[in-house]
Amino acid sequence: MSVDINRELAYKILLDMEREDSFSNLAVKKYLDKANRDDGISPDLIRRLVYGVMENRIYIDYYLDRIISKGLSGTKDKALTILRLGAYQLEEMNSVPDYAAINTSVELAKKHCKGLDSFVNGVLRNWQRKKKDIPLPDPNKDLVDYLQVKYSCHPSIVNLLLKQRGQDECQSILKAFKTRKNPTVRVNTSKADANEISGSLKDYGIEVQEGTLSSRILKVKGKELNLVDTEEFKSGKISIQSEESCWIADMCEAKPGMRVLDVCAAPGGKTTALGETMGNQGEIIACDLYPHRLNLIKENANRLGLTIIQTKALDATKEFLLKDEGFHLVLVDAPCSGLGVIRNKPEIKLSAPDMDAIEKIQKAIIRNASNNVARDGKLVYSTCTINKDENQEMVKGFLQEHPDFKLEYEKELLPHENGRDGFYIAILRRTN
Repeated sequence: MSVDINRELAYKILLDMEREDSFSNLAVKKYLDKANRDDGISPDLIRRLVYGVMENRIYIDYYLDRIISKGLSGTKDKALTILRLGAYQLEEMNSVPDYAAINTSVELAKKHCKGLDSFVNGVLRNWQRKKKDIPLPDPNKDLVDYLQVKYSCHPSIVNLLLKQRGQDECQSILKAFKTRKNPTVRVNTSKADANEISGSLKDYGIEVQEGTLSSRILKVKGKELNLVDTEEFKSGKISIQSEESCWIADMCEAKPGMRVLDVCAAPGGKTTALGETMGNQGEIIACDLYPHRLNLIKENANRLGLTIIQTKALDATKEFLLKDEGFHLVLVDAPCSGLGVIRNKPEIKLSAPDMDAIEKIQKAIIRNASNNVARDGKLVYSTCTINKDENQEMVKGFLQEHPDFKLEYEKELLPHENGRDGFYIAILRRTN
């Protein structure tokens, strides 16, 4: 029996993530970009396997640790990765027969960890027989331990959500973290309209729905298709962006002719969305700490035909002033814990974020960025987290120290409401 190519690629991606501590979306992209699509590659299946294992890893490890006689600590990373992949299929993928989940895992073991195929076979068969008799932690004795195992989420994140949201909403959010979202595209309204793009995508066999937060967003699902290979993407008529991220750009209400500063801009989704809103008239300076990430912004701007975007390498945690007259709009899409986008990056929930370090960076960036806002200009602060300390409390603290700014608008989106990712925005106005 030959090794299944899709499971082998999923195994390689998961092992790469384990060893290199890489992000799931980047690891998946790296391997799919190199894969030969003529070999029977199914990107959707590979993504489901990778994201499925990551979404359920703490839960899977809890049971494997009790099924393996020597526990997880004595299991090498190659065998453990194969076991996680097999256990996920046994537990969550009803479309895969149990024998297929086990047999494909054994074949992977024969190829990638010789001599351990019998071990893999035995553990997965014991999963079939014994797993149902192993109870979850008792929620009445330790609620955090129960929730971290059931929803595969680091206890520090569980504790944070319990403290800020209460038990019922915490569980709703944790449950939402394990759901998947369909991709969305942003229509470049300077080159096409939503109806035109919707028709073009349907011609590819893709199902299309209108966005609910942003009028220039289309939700897509159906046929396996790499959207970046479409003529619509190559010609700059569409970009791949989440609806929530596009909504942040919409709420900035950038106008033609404005001077705009995007402080933490890479890879440029919001930057280019602002440029399209401005009709490519005015000025946008897009900054990032790492010069190589600025190339992503340049590439996107060129593809979309946006000529008003300049890029600048900048450490926004240090004081800076880019224009004496200031900017009409300054966007701070701050580095954050990412707790709102865990369904897209499930590896986030597997470790404890360093909240003190993150909040220190955020405070420095919003303070330094505010010095660049012109009188009567806007400072927009946004994150993709649902941690109130990074959001509402961060803005409250800033306003206490900067009486020349007033809060005009504030809103959070939560992962368990309307199937959205968790985002936060605050719009502040600089007074005279």
